[in-house]
Amino acid sequence: MRVLVDIAHPAHLHYFRNFTRLFEEAGHEVLFTLRDKGIIKALAASYGLNYVVRSREGNSKPVYAINAIKNIYRAAKEFRPDFFVDMGTIFSAPVSRILRKPHIVFDDTESAHKARALFMPLISAILTPDVFQPDLGRKHIRFDSFMEMFYLHRDYFKKDDEIRSKLGLHPGEKYAVLRFVSWEAHHDKGLSGLSQEKKIDVVREFSELARVFISSESDLPERLKSYRLTTDPALIHSVLAEADLYFGEGATMAMESAILGTPAIYLNQNWPGYTLEAEKRGLMHNYRLDLLSIDNATRTGRQILADPQVKKEASGLSKEYFERKIDPTAFLTWFIEQWPDSFDIMKKSPAFQERFI
Repeated sequence: MRVLVDIAHPAHLHYFRNFTRLFEEAGHEVLFTLRDKGIIKALAASYGLNYVVRSREGNSKPVYAINAIKNIYRAAKEFRPDFFVDMGTIFSAPVSRILRKPHIVFDDTESAHKARALFMPLISAILTPDVFQPDLGRKHIRFDSFMEMFYLHRDYFKKDDEIRSKLGLHPGEKYAVLRFVSWEAHHDKGLSGLSQEKKIDVVREFSELARVFISSESDLPERLKSYRLTTDPALIHSVLAEADLYFGEGATMAMESAILGTPAIYLNQNWPGYTLEAEKRGLMHNYRLDLLSIDNATRTGRQILADPQVKKEASGLSKEYFERKIDPTAFLTWFIEQWPDSFDIMKKSPAFQERFI
């Protein structure tokens, strides 16, 4: 069996790399079509994935879209996939429909209404975490886990024990990871994050209690460039696992931190169902991006860094909660191999998925 996976964001590679290994070990083939942006190509190469570049950034969105669809079609004609999978990237859906192949989309972003309006008529099934808030209709399947568990499940993730020395930390030295996003994603349109001045203020506040490392999709003020995280991007989850605090605008990295047992503060106007669930379980703090909320979030961050027990408590809560969730990689492997029976089974008996815990 051949599966084509379309990728538009680095996190999407993390979602499907373990699936690819298991699938290929079973004698199947996987081809990734990549958007050439940021670290996507470098990550794909570091994981040894079979890939082609389907698009590069340009000034014209219509031209970009046409080229992406055209190049996915060309790759598919040569690869001859039996199945398409993606995270709602839009561009592979027309190709799967033209080639009359089943297409599974994963989604955990409730605010991505426009993207869903484009791809929903063309796909076969949409799979979401069970905490996803809206009901998407007859094609919708819910699974009892989270997208980040594709790569942070206990069966796959192994922390780099040398990460503290690679960060240049002294024994017992605390550190915080700050994450600033570009606000260019389709579900971020019309939104903006911390101002440059507020970023400087937050770094100053946290630096009184811990080392600060910044992961940023956008340019940093000159005063903050020395704080930029420079480790291998493939080590980011080990960095988060050892951190005493995550503070940032990125929901994915906030959830990764929660799963890894690191206290997380998420700042955004959009609160996906999974961040609300994490907050409900005591694994995350959600804040808006008005000035008062940012100040309150910063105060909470200082409290976390000053309390020697918070990290240990967060690790305990995380382990207790997430060890009851299914392994979505094993679930996806079964779902594709047994298609279309798998769709009918999940519609009739959602509890079937418990065998993947």
